[in-house]
Amino acid sequence: MAFITYLLSFIAFVLLSIPTLHLLANATNNHVFTFLARSIASVFALIVCATYGAIASTVLRIAGYGGLGQWTTARAYKFTMWYLMGVTFEIRDPKGYLGRTRPAVFVGNHQT
Repeated sequence: MAFITYLLSFIAFVLLSIPTLHLLANATNNHVFTFLARSIASVFALIVCATYGAIASTVLRIAGYGGLGQWTTARAYKFTMWYLMGVTFEIRDPKGYLGRTRPAVFVGNHQT
């Protein structure tokens, strides 16, 4: 029972610290607070989604859908990052390569 209390306290601390740091960043115009908020959010999302992915992959493998483990984990990370940090992805394909070629690998080279 004590473990669950500590875990819930940690989750509450993380979820409250992210908007607090963003508010401090906006109030002081200091980008260090923005960096801290995004770092905390991304590490928290990684831990939560990795845990979810391990459990979901095991359950899906037992159920006979082992190939969906990576997909469900990636979707969970995508939506978690979108919710916590507002990160979105836009794919531009002016030459229509994605309609003709599968599979595709997307690589983000820069933070910008």
